[in-house]
Amino acid sequence: MFFKRWLSSLLLLVALPAQLLAVPPQGKDRMAAVTAVPGQPPAPGDEKIDPLLRMTIDQVAERWTRTQPLAVELPPRNLPVVLEQDGLSEPLAQVFVRTDDVESTLRAIDEAGGHHSTVTPGIVVGAIPLSAVRPFAARPEIRFIEGSRWLKATLDVSRGEIHADQVQAGTGLAQPYDGTGVIVGVVDSGIDWSHADFKDASGKSRMQFLWDRSGTGSPPAGYTTGREYTAAQIDGGLCTEVDKVGHGTHVTGTAAGNGNLRSGQYKGIAPEADIFFVKGQFGDKGSFSTADEIEGCDYIFKKAVDDGTLAHGVRLLEDEDPTRSSERGRS
Repeated sequence: MFFKRWLSSLLLLVALPAQLLAVPPQGKDRMAAVTAVPGQPPAPGDEKIDPLLRMTIDQVAERWTRTQPLAVELPPRNLPVVLEQDGLSEPLAQVFVRTDDVESTLRAIDEAGGHHSTVTPGIVVGAIPLSAVRPFAARPEIRFIEGSRWLKATLDVSRGEIHADQVQAGTGLAQPYDGTGVIVGVVDSGIDWSHADFKDASGKSRMQFLWDRSGTGSPPAGYTTGREYTAAQIDGGLCTEVDKVGHGTHVTGTAAGNGNLRSGQYKGIAPEADIFFVKGQFGDKGSFSTADEIEGCDYIFKKAVDDGTLAHGVRLLEDEDPTRSSERGRS
């Protein structure tokens, strides 16, 4: 999520940066022992290691024993993520491990000096010291080890792929269509209303209404829960809503962000639209209910009618289950 700002005690390093990695002597010794020797048969378990992760192990190990950086042809974002943290004798490879025995794998990661977090059936997400990856892969229960990859915001690419940039420029059309005079309504986890991509050229909020159903105070007229903020209150610094999850900010940015933060590079599909946003009652927990959805849409439609933008009904989705009241309420 390109709008979400992550803070971490870990320094994330692409495995093959242009600058040298600073590593303690013991790290050099350990890595030299596991570096593949050209012309020699592959080490046991190599066939179960992501090829780019194998290359990372070899190249980083060689870098630790050289005084000059190695040339790198691959774009950094295609390379596995390597974590370096104070107090570690060597970097850790961030990995996805497919295994036939999750409990045994978790113990092996701990014993190797790594750590693990998310566990799903047959897959463990964790980090393993680079020198331990090959011995770890040789274990019989391990099916495959894939290195985690860097992600990059690509809204600048996807806009072109769906030709939204041509529509916004009016290419081949009677006029440009950039969201001017349109309302984008979103019901989600919350929104970073202070983000530059949700402000106009003068710095005023493009968010005309924000209904925080998780808050308290002044609910919108006709509703009994939450707190409503107008554009004037948002511009006045009176809004206390926070997007603790980030999903709603991401979705709204894709739909209606104007790219102000990066000089228009990451522009959404309707960058000049007004925004009506509803935060779900349980948005801080990363979820919201069907009641949030239905009431949120009802609120957005009513506001749009009052605004004069919506003059007729809109059908959101085809009924997935017409016997469910929530599905019927969407239409």
